[in-house]
Amino acid sequence: MPPHPTVRRNSFPKSSSDDPASSKPSSQKRQMFSFPAAKTASPSNLWTYLLQELSSPSLQTSQEIKRERVKNFISVPEKLETVIFFGCIICLDSFLYVFTILPLRFVKALWRGLRLYPLGKILDSEKCDVLKGFLVALSCFALSFMDVSRTYHLIRRQNTMKLYVLFNVLEISDRLLCAIGQDILDCLFSSSSFGRKKDGGRRHLRPITFFLLGVIYNVTHAIILFYQLVTLNVAVNSYSNALLTLLMSNQIVEIKSSVFKKFEKENLFQITCADIVERFQLSVLLTIISLRNLIELRGSSFSVLPDSYLPSFHVLITIFTPVLVVLSSEIIVDSLKHAFITKFNHFRPGIYPLFLDCLARDYIVCENGSQKFVDQSPAVSRRIGLPVLPLSCLFIRAMIQIYNMILSSSLNDAATTPTEDILRVTETSSGVDEIFRNFVDEPRVQRIVGLSLFSIMVFVSLVVLKLVLGVSITLFAARRVQNMKVEESSLKFGRFSLQVELDKETKDYINSDKEVPPKLPTDRSLFNIERYEMFSKRIY
Repeated sequence: MPPHPTVRRNSFPKSSSDDPASSKPSSQKRQMFSFPAAKTASPSNLWTYLLQELSSPSLQTSQEIKRERVKNFISVPEKLETVIFFGCIICLDSFLYVFTILPLRFVKALWRGLRLYPLGKILDSEKCDVLKGFLVALSCFALSFMDVSRTYHLIRRQNTMKLYVLFNVLEISDRLLCAIGQDILDCLFSSSSFGRKKDGGRRHLRPITFFLLGVIYNVTHAIILFYQLVTLNVAVNSYSNALLTLLMSNQIVEIKSSVFKKFEKENLFQITCADIVERFQLSVLLTIISLRNLIELRGSSFSVLPDSYLPSFHVLITIFTPVLVVLSSEIIVDSLKHAFITKFNHFRPGIYPLFLDCLARDYIVCENGSQKFVDQSPAVSRRIGLPVLPLSCLFIRAMIQIYNMILSSSLNDAATTPTEDILRVTETSSGVDEIFRNFVDEPRVQRIVGLSLFSIMVFVSLVVLKLVLGVSITLFAARRVQNMKVEESSLKFGRFSLQVELDKETKDYINSDKEVPPKLPTDRSLFNIERYEMFSKRIY
């Protein structure tokens, strides 16, 4: 038996050159800690050092890479805004779907259900339309008990720190409810909820359970959006700029929480979808706030078309200046965030047209190898995570309140203004005010008839707008799909997973060789790592 080898204390083992396990780490260490060769001799005195400083050439290393990075950094906002604009148009189309196509489908499904009783003869899609209509109606009924004025003054009395916490809590709650609510609604409107059991019987408990969960989710999410609306209204209408500055600072925090992390292309696509939803949702909330403020000013001393245009211009500046400030800050923050993310993660701006192609591809459903152009905006909105139903319920609740404000202010003006003043104002005011005042002074039956005709005109206009918008998006999406130059395997579209996470085909298309990443330095030693260079998963 060979003797046990003795190991001397305070001695280090010598590395063997023929041992591959020991030679590989040592070579990596030598590569990592290899010092660059000195090109000039060390200065012997101050005069020699001064001459070396005056005659040293300027550094020209990696100038082409730096120039390309600056060029990409500048061109990112344009590419990003193109994708966000297309995504917002899709969100608008999906938003109009609730007010135009869904009521027609709801009435059609109810008519078929009453005519073709029992319910077994009704299609599953018609059952989904009926449930969706009742879901919106019950949610709007629950929101009608929310007191806007009381909530507004309650939030307005809070200090700045509480409002900052409230901003963040509402934003986090909105995202969490979007995630769980999408799953609940998908389960409610899926074919498995209305299918038959193994024994051939109908399912009753499953659709009722998911419908109750859907009502609870929709009302809860609509209440969160309601508080977001009131909080944003408090910030916009604040006399001091403290709350508005707080809102903008809350947006700028996104840059710190996003740009110094490692992102893949799939993560960047999800961030872009989140920015699309945030931009559209903010636009809807600001539209409601602007209309409400405009009606309040009109109810005091403001006319729709006054005699002098100077007060009207002043009022419009007062109303829309905070709105433009909030939207501008959102655009600037999104541009800076994506510009730095692409810079640190070495993405080219050409990645954003790929995102646009993915959204355009999802808008077109291809079945059996042939393209079938149908309205797919609700499906695409599910992919990007837009809470269509809660946002629509909030908009309906806000429009009902605005209509009540218009009606009450007009009735008060008609009751307090003498007859001579009414005639004088009618003669000198605009035609819009004259029609509205005459409409108020008419009997109740004629007023209801006029209101019904006005509602029908608005509904028809929205339907026409929805159809024109849908056709335009379809033509644009079809043109984008036809121009997609990808491999044959990625062109074989089928049904796509319309979830927040990405499906395999979308991942393959985003990670295709169509968008070549910029050149990177090949030597990754410690002497070539810079402070703001993405090396691992995060920049510290």
